[in-house]
Amino acid sequence: MKKFLLSTAALLFTLGASAQAFTVTVDGNPVENGATVYSDHYNNDAEWLDPELYVTTEEDATLYVDLQNTGDTMIMFCWPSSCRTISGGNSFSINGSISGGVATDLQLHAMPMDDPFDATCNITLYLEGDEDNYFELTINMHYDSDVAEISAADDAAPVYYNLQGVEVANPENGIFIRRQGNKVTKVAL
Repeated sequence: MKKFLLSTAALLFTLGASAQAFTVTVDGNPVENGATVYSDHYNNDAEWLDPELYVTTEEDATLYVDLQNTGDTMIMFCWPSSCRTISGGNSFSINGSISGGVATDLQLHAMPMDDPFDATCNITLYLEGDEDNYFELTINMHYDSDVAEISAADDAAPVYYNLQGVEVANPENGIFIRRQGNKVTKVAL
């Protein structure tokens, strides 16, 4: 019985140690591991798409970032102390120190070349010494200068789908995909 209790305690300690040690937000919203996030956050001063991508760790750590540009447009990534431009279909890896309890801005930018404009990248994050416990997300960035079209889309009635893609007339108590005009988000009701 003593061996069983020690084995169980060791397993629980191991599971606790591999829990995600950081949180990720995009445009102020928490992101779940494996999520696809849509961002139309446009920086008028710089004239580029600028999703607000933040990572917060519990303790000081070295964060590793693997970024893959899956679109055919240029994306710029600025962190920790330099900027890199990644053309479509390419990827790179970088790491840097982050302070525990402080939201670190991983500066991701895409300069619209067309109207409308879309850029997509896959990002994998992990902490040094915990490479098996990674966090993945996909960011789809969209720009469309037609303000009337965007306003009309925001006023459209939302349509809800379950996670299998089946439309739900009266969503309640669960996680759903909400499409309202051109915007698609994951919501918990």
